[in-house]
Amino acid sequence: SITKRKTNMIQVIANQHVRPDKTEIFLKLAAELVSKTNRLDEGCIEYGLYRDLKNPNDFIFTEKWKNQELLERHPNIFAKSFRNSANAS
Repeated sequence: SITKRKTNMIQVIANQHVRPDKTEIFLKLAAELVSKTNRLDEGCIEYGLYRDLKNPNDFIFTEKWKNQELLERHPNIFAKSFRNSANAS
């Protein structure tokens, strides 16, 4: 038998454009952000970063969370840190 369960999973897709002279530092800090979020954030199902093949300074973050409450607990300290350090536009 199949058990139906209500799910409140949240998916987030965020675009980020990075200045060409800041791409290297952005990638370093983004890799740390993705790794820490996947390992440490309660409720994180998946957190990833993808690079646009046609526009190499454009990136897409994808996030999947168990629910809205756990997404809201996600500390944006890492995100703010690398945005400031990478000086992303």
